[in-house]
Amino acid sequence: MFFLKIYRWLIGYVTFCASGGFTERFLNLCTQKGIVLNNVSINEKSISADIRASQYRRLRETARLSGSKICCKEKHGLVFFIRRNENRAGLAIGGVFFVVFMCIVSLFVWNVETTGSEKLSRQTILAAAEKAGVYPGALRRNIDQYQAAESIITTLNGKLSWVSVNIKGSHAVVEVRDYVARREDETYSDPCNIVADFDGELLSVEVHNGTKACPEGSGVKKGDLIISGIFENRDTSCIFMEARGIITAIHDNDLTIEKNLNQNGKSFESRKTVRKIGFFGLSIPLGFFPKKQDYEQYEKKVTLYFGKTKLPFYICEITRAYYNEAADMEAEKKYSLFFDDFSIEEHEKYKNSRILNQKLSVQEKKETIVIKNEIKCIDFMGVNQKIEFDTQNQQNNLHKKAENLFTN
Repeated sequence: MFFLKIYRWLIGYVTFCASGGFTERFLNLCTQKGIVLNNVSINEKSISADIRASQYRRLRETARLSGSKICCKEKHGLVFFIRRNENRAGLAIGGVFFVVFMCIVSLFVWNVETTGSEKLSRQTILAAAEKAGVYPGALRRNIDQYQAAESIITTLNGKLSWVSVNIKGSHAVVEVRDYVARREDETYSDPCNIVADFDGELLSVEVHNGTKACPEGSGVKKGDLIISGIFENRDTSCIFMEARGIITAIHDNDLTIEKNLNQNGKSFESRKTVRKIGFFGLSIPLGFFPKKQDYEQYEKKVTLYFGKTKLPFYICEITRAYYNEAADMEAEKKYSLFFDDFSIEEHEKYKNSRILNQKLSVQEKKETIVIKNEIKCIDFMGVNQKIEFDTQNQQNNLHKKAENLFTN
């Protein structure tokens, strides 16, 4: 049905209305003369229908014989559209230009996407793909998918185990798999213990492999044995293995930062925003930034879509905040900056810890300020310690056992 409508629109058709006379005779005459009517609607005094534009003139004789009068209500189709706009040369030129433009841009890659990696960032993979020749604006026929995949693996040496580059129309997809280092011997041939890497109180000890050496609730010091890699059988023989487990402990983990009060600070000076337009990997700035060194930059990128299709056009808004050095900065502003730095370091240090309680203290000296936070928190504990064997003692024991056997 859809293709039939397109066909009718291409050849052109007319919607007409016939009134008066004998309606039945009018329809019978149209059938006898081979005139095809579509979408016929009959009322008490008139009849309306669609007919091909080339057959419309034949209706006049049919209407005269049936005593009806016909009038054209609407004209549809490509031929009537061209006639209505035959004096608008710009519209035709624009249509031709649009078709040519779409044919040209379809030869290039519009956008590149990455999937499959959990360790590497999207920007890192896209940078390697651009080095391999896969980027927005690249000519599709110049991209060798197999060589591009090998080039990405070579660029990110040791970080990816598999890469596939797929070109679907104007869309490029780089599928990757992260490299996972495997043990050569899955039987854990290197025996080791798990010992404490800081002082604290054991909260939980979950043993996956080995023997628990310290129960929950006991205090340990750095270097104390928690999970042993030596397992003793009932016949007093021993098995050496790699100890594994999950250990959590409560401990005191203080953070202290000392800052110089005489150091120069930074004060906000101005802010400027510049927009740029991106097209197939090319960026056109719509303004310029002043040549200053000390600034912070923020970007906001908006990509254009046509339905669900990502277009190779984007608008980027870049904002720069400029600062200058202020030697005579007020003490309150300096303290604020010091505490901001302290908060950043504190977050970085305790981002994987659960803080139970804390006590913050500030001590000001002549030229320095000391910020100290006494924190009690819960952390994961344990480092592997290889089990060392005294081979000389073992050989001496074997010699003694052999001598005892011969003497007996």
